[in-house]
Amino acid sequence: MHDHDNTRGAAGVRTSPRTPTGRPHGPQVTAGNAAVVQMLRQAGHPWAQERNDPATPEVPVQRLVSQITPGEGGTVGAVNVVGRPESPYTGTMGDHSTAYVVQVRAITERLRGRAPGEAAAQVLDLVDEVSRLPGFQLFDSLPPERQTRLRDAHRAVLDRARSLANGQVPEATQMLELQSLVGDFLHFRELVPLSTMNVRAVAPAEAGKGKGESGPSQVLAQQVNNGGTDPEYLKRAITGLLDVSGVGLVVTQHDPDQLSQLAPGLTQAQSPEQRATLIVEQHLMSIESAYPGVVAAAYEGGEDRARASLLAEVEIEVENRRERNRTSYAAKIASFDEQILVRLGNLAISRGNTRGREQASLEHVQGLRRDAADGLEANGGTAPAMPVTAQVTGARNRNPPQRYGSTVASASAPSMSRGSSMALHTVMDVDTDMGMDVDMDGTAGPQEESAEAREAREPLASQISMNANGTITGFESAGRSPSPFSGTMGAHTTAWVVHLDVVRRAIVGRSVPDAYTALSGLTAEAETAQAGMTPSFTAAGSPHTELANEARGALQRAAEQTANAPESTRVLFLQSMINALLTYLNYIPGATLPAANTAGRGEGTLRNRLIDHEEGETRLGQRQLQDTLLGLLDLTTANADQRIVLMESHLRHVEHAYPHCVGDANIRQMTIPALVTRWEGLQ
Repeated sequence: MHDHDNTRGAAGVRTSPRTPTGRPHGPQVTAGNAAVVQMLRQAGHPWAQERNDPATPEVPVQRLVSQITPGEGGTVGAVNVVGRPESPYTGTMGDHSTAYVVQVRAITERLRGRAPGEAAAQVLDLVDEVSRLPGFQLFDSLPPERQTRLRDAHRAVLDRARSLANGQVPEATQMLELQSLVGDFLHFRELVPLSTMNVRAVAPAEAGKGKGESGPSQVLAQQVNNGGTDPEYLKRAITGLLDVSGVGLVVTQHDPDQLSQLAPGLTQAQSPEQRATLIVEQHLMSIESAYPGVVAAAYEGGEDRARASLLAEVEIEVENRRERNRTSYAAKIASFDEQILVRLGNLAISRGNTRGREQASLEHVQGLRRDAADGLEANGGTAPAMPVTAQVTGARNRNPPQRYGSTVASASAPSMSRGSSMALHTVMDVDTDMGMDVDMDGTAGPQEESAEAREAREPLASQISMNANGTITGFESAGRSPSPFSGTMGAHTTAWVVHLDVVRRAIVGRSVPDAYTALSGLTAEAETAQAGMTPSFTAAGSPHTELANEARGALQRAAEQTANAPESTRVLFLQSMINALLTYLNYIPGATLPAANTAGRGEGTLRNRLIDHEEGETRLGQRQLQDTLLGLLDLTTANADQRIVLMESHLRHVEHAYPHCVGDANIRQMTIPALVTRWEGLQ
């Protein structure tokens, strides 16, 4: 079924550089109906074919949506930030040295309670603080491409902030520009060296794991707001917002190439102690920007005492990691020594052409052994002398060199395949060991948590873009609306991205008043849908029905607030109205059903094809369109009667979202039972 948790911003959805009316733009979703995609692949449609080009690895698509709600007197009220900026790395989101929540608070606290111009001036001060971070001073050590990205991001945030601060932005769009400024800043901040670490490059099993940042952040925020927090709690919170494990990984990294991958900007010119100090100092400066005064409140000696305390925590992690590394490298050396003895023996009895091959094999293993010895000594160990005496057995051992003992493994080892020509050397370039077994295919540990999974835990946020003429030019939504079920998000019948595309088509290209009218029309349709679908899915008075009624009431209140809002802030209320509408749609019985397996597959591909057809970029045949439209519906857990109701509802939604596709598909000429049968045949 279409997973509610996995249908927000995702890989595989192409973004158009244009923003025509109704054009969904920005990544939305990955989940969907695999059967339809498979059928279209078998039919030979190029866009549906699987892509296995190793030169183009899948990259997690990330996006950030920030939504401002208005405060008193034209000031900023709450600021909701959902999602993450674009990753500085390829194939991974990276891990933050200082928790991401700290960067979000630093920017949002500069906005709250302030008018747009004043808020922008505060952001300029914040950007100046960032330019004094230790990591920013490493600019010249970055690769040229990273320098360009950081320079461009710095310029973008400064340009937008200065325009707002200098009163160069029309009043009607100032708040929307502030929303965009949040994204600009967080993108810039993400690119500053030492802000993130590419842990996946050297330790895949440790990458992308949540560190429980909300609790420590709340402790520090409580101190800022009310004071009086126990200093010990503050110390734990400050430490808890630092990825001590990741810092330890940076400190113990002895290979220069892997160090540059792990922490771009750092080089072998910085000693391990200097690396730790740079990251800890940047952490404390970041904490002070987001939670002013907490460092002094936690440590009697102020920043010096705080630095010493955090460095002591890092040193404990470093020594533990070095001990694991020493054990791992010693075992690898022992394994290589056994192989060297055998190959010396092979060489001693080899003749003719085989002697050259045996010599090359011996030298290869000796090179790997030297790498392991370097790793051992870099971690404080002492390598024994390499064997030089042959072990003659009378017969050549033709076994290939072994990387190391089967029970000694490094979760830091890059993924590789059996028989890979790079496998033997690559694994020895790694100097860290997580103390867990890895099979001979290089597969290790749990996967890095996806951007979509993280986003699905965050509250719903909507962000509108508008030009100086008051025309809405863009709409993005991220996060999730509350689940109608206990203990599970459930799974959508009509894919969630369709609902987002319905909203997008209703508002993009329109003025705020016209968009409000269009959303009011969608609200009326949703109320009709609730009345029609409830009897098929819930009993009167059930908790699900009560939730839907409560959501309907909240939507009505949001609509009233939007209608009565001042023109200068009405678009902000419109964003809240969209959130309320999406939540109501999610609560209508039948829109979401319980499902044991909520993993979706292929929905982004299907949706992209509809958008291409809608814009005339790639034309699909009638049958292809029909099957693709049906691929955005999941009736798996619905009974026969419910499938009829859901099919009717689905057609209404896709007519709004993709009108040209529905018309060209001629799908309305088919009966509802026939369409249900067609859907069942695709499974």
